[in-house]
This record gives sequence, C-alpha cells and structure tokens, in this order.
Amino acid sequence: MNTIRYQYLVRQCSRCPGDAAFSCATCDCRLCLPCKENHQTDFSTLDHDVMIYNEKDRSISEQENCTDHPHSLCKWYCEFCEVTFCDFCNEHRTHHSTKIKEKVQQKGKIIRSIRSDSLFYSYIILEDIKSDYKIYETKLFNCKSDMQANLLKLYDRIDTAFRRFDFKHRCLNQITKLQKCIKNIYEFEHRLEQLTNEGVKCIRFIKTYRTWTMFYLRLKCHAHLSLTDPLSFKDIKEQFCEITITENEKRSASELKLMYSPKLQTSLTLKHVSGCCHISIETSERVWVSGKDNLIFTNSKGAISYCLKNFNEFCGMHSINKDKKLIYIDDEYNIITLANPMEKEMTCSSIKSFEWKPKCLSYCRSTDDILVGMYNKSKEEGQVLRFSQSGEQTQTIQHDSEGNQLYVKPSYIVENNNFDVVVSITVWTTVNNSSEESSAIVATNFDGKHRFTYKGQDSKIVSRGLCVDALSNIILCDNKTSTVQMLNCNGVFMKHLLIRPPGILKPHGLGYDFKTHCLWVGSHSDKICVYRYLKRRDILTESNSSRSDSIESSDEFQMTKTGNSDINEEMLNLSVVEEVSEGITLMMSVHEAGNEDNMSELEGTNEDLVSVSYEEYAFPVLMTVEKDKDMKLMHSPSIELYRTVEDFYVCDHISCLTIDSICISEGKDIIYINKRGDTHLFQHYLPEFACTGLHTMDKGNELIYINSDYDIYRLSLETETKIPLLQRNSTTWKPHCVYCSPFSRDLLVGMFRKDHKIGMVIRYSNSGKLKQSIICDKFGQELYNEPRYITENNNGDVVVSDSDWETGAVVVTDRGGQHRFTYTGDPSGSGLLPRGICTDGLSHIIVCDSSSKKIHVIDEDGRFLSYIFINSKLMSEASCLSYAFPDDLFLVGSYYGNKIGVCKYVAEKIEANTGVWLHESGDIGAFPDGIASH
Repeated sequence: MNTIRYQYLVRQCSRCPGDAAFSCATCDCRLCLPCKENHQTDFSTLDHDVMIYNEKDRSISEQENCTDHPHSLCKWYCEFCEVTFCDFCNEHRTHHSTKIKEKVQQKGKIIRSIRSDSLFYSYIILEDIKSDYKIYETKLFNCKSDMQANLLKLYDRIDTAFRRFDFKHRCLNQITKLQKCIKNIYEFEHRLEQLTNEGVKCIRFIKTYRTWTMFYLRLKCHAHLSLTDPLSFKDIKEQFCEITITENEKRSASELKLMYSPKLQTSLTLKHVSGCCHISIETSERVWVSGKDNLIFTNSKGAISYCLKNFNEFCGMHSINKDKKLIYIDDEYNIITLANPMEKEMTCSSIKSFEWKPKCLSYCRSTDDILVGMYNKSKEEGQVLRFSQSGEQTQTIQHDSEGNQLYVKPSYIVENNNFDVVVSITVWTTVNNSSEESSAIVATNFDGKHRFTYKGQDSKIVSRGLCVDALSNIILCDNKTSTVQMLNCNGVFMKHLLIRPPGILKPHGLGYDFKTHCLWVGSHSDKICVYRYLKRRDILTESNSSRSDSIESSDEFQMTKTGNSDINEEMLNLSVVEEVSEGITLMMSVHEAGNEDNMSELEGTNEDLVSVSYEEYAFPVLMTVEKDKDMKLMHSPSIELYRTVEDFYVCDHISCLTIDSICISEGKDIIYINKRGDTHLFQHYLPEFACTGLHTMDKGNELIYINSDYDIYRLSLETETKIPLLQRNSTTWKPHCVYCSPFSRDLLVGMFRKDHKIGMVIRYSNSGKLKQSIICDKFGQELYNEPRYITENNNGDVVVSDSDWETGAVVVTDRGGQHRFTYTGDPSGSGLLPRGICTDGLSHIIVCDSSSKKIHVIDEDGRFLSYIFINSKLMSEASCLSYAFPDDLFLVGSYYGNKIGVCKYVAEKIEANTGVWLHESGDIGAFPDGIASH
C-alpha cells in the first residue's frame, strides 16, 4: 500500500535551535518560550511587541459593528459602561469616552508591563514558594516528631503525678464545685436551646460554602500563587485585573548590581554645542543637552529638534518633570516650564521672581517638588529652596545645626532615592595671586540637616556633572582628573567608573536614565557617550550565598577600604594594579558604531601635511638599541648634575641624540650647543606661545622643526640651510609636536584640531611619504585631546603626552595603531598634567608631571616604577626631557631658569665625577666649554 508523505515546515527560533512559538513585531525575529521570556525582561528590548506566531499576520485594525446600529463601526469606548459604541449611539454622549485606538494602546502598555515585569516576578515568587514549601515541610515533620516525643513524656509525667496523690480525700471539694458547675451548665443549656435556630442556619451556611472559594479568598488577601489546585482562565483574569501599574515605580536595589566595568552602548556627536555641561533625559531616545551658548533637544542619533539660545552658565540649569516637560532657568534667571517642543507650542510659566539668582535646579521624582540652588554674588553665599508643584516655597536650606554656611556657589543639584539633597558647590580661592577652583559635594537629609561633605579621595576635586542612580549611588565628574567617580549614599568613595575614556577624554555633563539604567556622559566638546554599568540580577540561578554577596556589591569598595585585615589590603592593592594594567580599555564595549564616520574624516585629514620634497636623504647606518640585561633602575634616582647655559632663560623643549649636539627652544627661538660648547641662536623659527615639542634631531645631526606657519622644515645646523619637508594645506589641523625616531627613521607628527578639541598622530617616512594615521581606537572613539610631546619607544610603541593645560594623560599605542594603555598618574585616576616625555634604553617611559612637579618613570606596559627627584633650589619645575641613547643620560629642562639637569639613573657603571659627562662605555668625555658647572 502506497503511503503519501507530507513535508511540514517547522520554524526555528532566531536565537536558539528551539521551535519558534512567538514573534517580535518590533525587531522581526522568531522566538521560542525561553527566548521570549528573556526578550521581554531585557532592558534593551523591554518595549518590544511580542505576539503569538499564528497571530502574526492577523490585522489588528479590524473593527466590529455596533450592536444597535449594524451599518456603522464602533469607534468609541465608554469608560462608565465599559462597552464600545458608534457615532449614532446617543445614550453614551454624556459619559466619559475615549477612542478605541487609544484604549487599545493603553491596554497594550499594561499587557507589555505584565509580560516584562509581573510575569517575570511571578516566576521568582513561584521559585521562592517552592523553596519555602520544602523547607517548612521538613520543619513541620521535625516538629511533629518532637511533639509526639513530648506527648509521651507528658503522659509519663501525668501517670507518675497521679500515683503520688490520694484522690479520695483531695477530690471532696472538687465534687461540690462540680455540682455548681453542673447547675450553671443547665442554665447555659437552656439559653442555647433558644438560639438553636440561628445556630442551625450558621452550620448550614458553613457546610454549603465551597472550600475552593475560601482558598481563593485567601489567595486574594495574601497574593500567593497556588501550587496544587488548578486555576481557571476566569480566575486568572480577575487576579491580573486587580494589578495596578505605576509608571514611575522605583526598581528595588536588590534587583540590580554593578558590572565589572562599564560598557559603551552608543555615542553621538552634536552640532552647535560647545561643551555638554548638563543632560536631562526625557526618554531613552530623546534628551535635552545644554552647552556654553544654547540648550538643544536631540535624539539618540544626534539630530537636533529644538534649540534654546542665550545660555551662558556651566551648571545644571534644566530638568524634566513627570509630564515630560522641560523646566529650565532662562537668561533673565526666571524658572520656565516648557511644553512639548515637537508641537512648537510653548506654555511658559515663571514660578517666582527671586532676590537671589538661581544657578541650578532639579525635579524630585518622589515628591514632585522642585529643588533650586541659589547664589548671592555680593555675599558669596548659597542656599537651596524647595518648591511644591504649584510653585509654593516649602523649605529653605542654608546653614547646618551650628549655624555655619553650607553652600558657596551651587552648580548642580539632585535628590537621591533616600530623599537626601545632594549639591555640588564651587569654591574659588586665591593662591599666589592666582585664582584656584575647587569643589565639594554637600548632602543634607529631607529635613535639611547636614549629613556629609565630600571634597575628594586623595586630593581636591573640581566637580562638573552630578546625578544619582537606582542604587542611590552618587555619580560625579571630576574635571581635575578627567574621571567619573562613584560614591555611596553616605558619601564614601567606591570606585572610578571612567578614567579619561576615549571619545570623551574629559567628562563634563551627566544624565541617568532610570528606565534603561544607562549613564549618559557628555564631554567638554561636542561628544556624548552612553554607558551601561548596572545589570539585572539573575535571581533564579543564583544561590543563596552568591545572592547575599551580590546584594552587598555596592559596599565592596567601602569594605576593602575600611577593613583592617591583611586580606582587605591585598584586595585593595590588587584592584589598583588591575586598573592600571588594563587601563582605559576596561571601560570599552564591543560597540563599533561611528567608526566609519571617523575613518572617512581621517581620509580627509591624511593630506593635511603634503610632502614637498620626496628626495631620499642619506642617513648613517641605524644603530638598534637593545635592552641590556645588566642594566637596571637605580633606587630613588635623582638629578645630581646641573649646568647653566648662557643666553638662555626658559626651556620649552630639548632635542638631542647625543650630548655633543643639543637644541633648546625658548619661545620662538632655537639655541644650538655643539660639541665644543659653542652656542648659536636661530631667531623666529618657531610658532609663538606653543610650548610643545616643536623640534627633533635626526641621525644626520640635522634639526626637523615646525615653523611659524606650521610647516615642517629640515635645518642643517652647520650650514643653516632650510629645506621644506612637509607643508600644511588645511586650516583646521595644525601640527603641535614632531619626533624623528632613531629606531624606525620615521617622522611622527602630533596634530591638533581646535574646533573639535581632538588630536591625532601621523607617521611619515624620512622622505615625507604618509605611512599611518592614528586618531581613534578600535571602537571608533578618539584617543587624543591635544598632543604636546611625542616619542617612540624601543618596542615600536607611539607615546604621546596629551594635555590641555588643565589635565591630561600619557597615551600609548602600538606600532599598528592599536591603543595599549593610558597612564593617568599613580594611582590610576589620581590626575596627571604631562609635559615633556622620552624613553630610555630599557623601554621605560619618563614623563614630567606639572601638577605634582615630579618626574614619573613607568615601564613599557604602563606600570609605575619610581620618581626622579630634582633639587628644588636649583630647578623649580621640570618641563621637558630628552634622552641620549649612546650615553644613557637624559636631560631635563625647566620653564623657569637657565639650568639643565643631567641624570644617569640606570645602574651599570657609576662614575662619580662632577665635571664630566658619563658615557655608556665608561669613558669620560669633557663637558662642552660653554656650559658652566654648578
């Protein structure tokens, strides 16, 4: 008998080999039951519309006909009668009604909330009930056995007690009492006979009442799910209809935990914004960003929809209320409420005219109040005012319990989840006839009592952006160290969330999205990056031990800091070492959006320096410097030898290959010192007020420098012949520093673009041919802010001293242009203001730090090794460095004075001779005659 075979198509899940039973209409993917539950609980796909796969092609827009008027469609829904009706039904005209589409959308939101949150937590409750049931079942069994044992003991004690007494004599009095009790019982029996009819009714009611109804009454009271009895669809529907959905409901802190390192989600570049000072998030796709001159309304892709001008304050001057309306401070210091800008209809209302000037404000999500930070410039005092939703002033916070002033100049303000009022204040002090800025974070409770003041972990902070997250942690930007710091709700430092992150480089503004739990970080230029550092806790798979540990993850850094055990100290040191070794690459994610735009911009900037001389230059044979195993770093190295140079007062940069030929730049002039000690002055060769590494020496004892027109020339120091090497043909990019590598013979040029405040490194061959451009890391984020000094290490790494005169870092990339690490001081994130930089024969990196006025020595992987100390009486501050590889000596220059320090800090053959140069071979060479010893 022939059998007919049919082929059935089984649709597979898009994320696993399972069968697809559901479909997502938003992202157009097929899902099985486990993937569907993960899809509806994930933050990134929380709002997606998931439906049954069989209902995928059904039309939702089908409408039913009216029962009273079959010829017309139902278009309205009566809220009072809970029925649909058409335009001809007059009995519902006076009732409150809405359109059917709006009602469907409203119910759809409730369904999505039930799918994403309620159903997810029902599984969690179910697992807890199962575990509790097993626990209490064992406990009940143990209690039952104990009760039986105790009952037997009780029987034995009663029997022994009865044997000791003679009841014949002792029970005579009891007989008389019993007789009285019998009389009373007869009286009560007579009364009960009168109430027999009512008792019978009560017993019949109890017997006829169904037991499952009592069970569901208990279910309704305690909101527990049944594990044994089946539930009908009608009963489940009634239970879910009683669930109330609150839009602004706070997620419990126990459901979230800190990630090991933040991950970059997306980045966007804004137009017409100079510095992202403050960010107010309306939705996960639309935000308000204020800059130096204006306030814009943009989406997650950087498209500007609305713009308000005349903003001139670097403060948190705007916020978003629960109705998605903008509250901001205008240029006349009035507080304005702005309606939806997409409709281009503004409803501005001033809350109150103030005697003091408002500097910052924040909307309170829990109380619907508005907190305003005020500043009195004449008295240099500040205060915080609380206003109700109607505009009535309800609280003033200005002094502590002892009457001391709490605030100076409020810059940012926010209310924490525990109702604390957290304010970032700015303080200007005068030090050595110059103004110095510092900040502090001041927190008070809801009643206005002072709780704590945070002024920095190891040094003062210059706070910019400020926000709080769902775990009640306080997040702030430190402009001094270019970091994003996290404090707990008690003001204790926890960790550095970001340390000079690529793309932002200098964090300025902050904004926290309480729905997606993402952190928006704005830079000092026009870049915004969105990071995720919190994730949902997997309660179903975590054990009780790991659950208890992870709940306390937010206090981990506080415990390791305040603990007294040796283990806590080792954990603290280990976290610092890991942060240094991994560098800023730990802050990155696998997101590569925007990389194509940056690469296309790179192609346009590669031709900014065009070769005008491709003639090959004759160089001596290149000597490769290898690491000597006998060489090692000296303990506590210091500069012992100082020399005075005639006709020289300030040292901006030093370049040399050997001590026989040294070039020093002072302003626009170059001073050349030859082997005999003769000095020669080259006037007006360099740009004015540059103070960067503008010149370098090649192997042919010729000087390569950047002239006043920002073109690169080659200068013969003996014949004074100038030959153009590279010419700039762009007005946006300017060369800031240059270095000729003695190892690869390539020319490295550090470029700077002032309008975007970014930099890049370009590699040229010795003839001027373009070989490489480095501007971004592998995730498409900019690495450099303003390159000032540049060098190349023995292993081929490109080392850049990147600084904007306020803060900076040492950025190191490998020969292929991949970012290796970023050094920001010891410990990591403590702040660095790098100046001159060089490398030695051991591949160590030596850099001058203007903030600490020290010289740092780090290894080729970015680990701190030691400091090189200078004599403060002979040299005030080190500004520039240069290393002579054949002599294993490095030279140090200063911004103040005409002295040059010489140091041999590598221990090999130590020669103690004050008036000589020390050579690698041990030979003693005479110091140039034009340089006097001190």
